[in-house]
Amino acid sequence: MTTGGEPDRWGRIEEVLAGALRREPSDRDAYIDAACGGDTEIRHEVTSLLQAHDSSGAVDRLVAELAPLASQLRGTTASLVGRVIGRYEIVEQVGGGGMGVVYKARDSRLDRTVALKFLQPHFDADDTAVKRFRLEARAVAAMDHPNICTIHETGETDDGQLFLAMPLYSGETLQQRISRGPLPVVEAVTIAVQIARGLAKAHSHGIVHRDIKPSNVLVTDDGLVKILDFGIARLSDVTATGTTGPVGTAAYMSPEQAQCNPLDHRTDLWSLGVVLYE
Repeated sequence: MTTGGEPDRWGRIEEVLAGALRREPSDRDAYIDAACGGDTEIRHEVTSLLQAHDSSGAVDRLVAELAPLASQLRGTTASLVGRVIGRYEIVEQVGGGGMGVVYKARDSRLDRTVALKFLQPHFDADDTAVKRFRLEARAVAAMDHPNICTIHETGETDDGQLFLAMPLYSGETLQQRISRGPLPVVEAVTIAVQIARGLAKAHSHGIVHRDIKPSNVLVTDDGLVKILDFGIARLSDVTATGTTGPVGTAAYMSPEQAQCNPLDHRTDLWSLGVVLYE
């Protein structure tokens, strides 16, 4: 059982901890002393949390041990750089995630630079992964909105690798932008409004994104927001996956999504609220 003041106390600890993390380590002690105002319990909690944050835990050590092996495994996947696939000449790899890898390519027919997103080779035999990849093409192709990424076409290589051809936007993900420091309120709200407009378009087509997070939002050099990665979207007449577990990114999921309950467009609005707060 918690007392009436317990939530406020933990809110204060969270606030002081966040402020300390935004400062250089050499400046933290002075900041904590001033922020805690003589409250030794809060200072102790914040200091303990900072020590835990800065220390290397079991998971960190495991990651360090597995990193060389992961690097070797990544090296076994043949790069597509230099290959010509249809009218596309692969120039360089520019990104990648759990399911897809993205290359910069030149469209020789239209003389333009594009992005080609390929399904990771080890997913080619996975019916669920292929279904998600095709669903992304279907979901995005159904919409035409300035705040949603465009898909030029879908294709398949001679050896059966699926790909999507998209514009190569010049800019950075919202995750990259946030990593440099807090956004001014006006900028944060402007970005959130554009995400909301793109989601409104998707929702009007019966599409629920289900994975709104900073890494799935691109901000172009002109300040235009593009919602990316509809790979786990749900259409009103199609289920994106064959799994029964929650699909998405835990930190941004609505409670209903995390509990595998029926979802509608409101789960995206929850995720957008988390992104705006972040």
